[in-house]
Amino acid sequence: PGHMKRYIWRKPSFLGKHSDPLAVGTATHKALQYIRIDGYPSDDTISAALSSLRDEGLLTDSEHDMIDREAIGRFFRSPLGIRFSSSKNVLREFKFSVLVNADEFDAALTEDKVLLQGVVDCAIIDDDGITVIDFKTDSVTEESVAATAKSYRLQVKAYADALSRIFNMPVKQAVLYFLHIGKEVEVN
Repeated sequence: PGHMKRYIWRKPSFLGKHSDPLAVGTATHKALQYIRIDGYPSDDTISAALSSLRDEGLLTDSEHDMIDREAIGRFFRSPLGIRFSSSKNVLREFKFSVLVNADEFDAALTEDKVLLQGVVDCAIIDDDGITVIDFKTDSVTEESVAATAKSYRLQVKAYADALSRIFNMPVKQAVLYFLHIGKEVEVN
């Protein structure tokens, strides 16, 4: 009595190195922050670009190994990914802070202001407006993607509104891009 045994549980080997969704998401976002693709985004091109990021110290070995290369390739081969690669003015991991009226979040707070801070995964700045892209690594299916997108709607709208204020430009499109299934969902 009075003694407590301490148990250290190891992760079962069958879970593998991709079992931590947060770590995979962080590694994927880091890769998308830095990756540059020249030419057609083939599987070999994507692998070479990711290896370069590891060699430059921008990704650790474990981060490099857990990234879904097929998902990254699907994105870069999509119309949105082609715009991302070819646009002259792309912001990646853009940190922002803006002061907004609190009633935008709660109608009862009519006189208050709140500081809205965030990090936008990607924004393409064109002459006619901004396209906001929020990358998601959730394991969604065709059946669950709409409900999952709905849960992120307010976040993406807040990011879009903040960028519109910061750059004094309209947001022409706000998009959630689900890497797991290669699906783009526009947020209205």
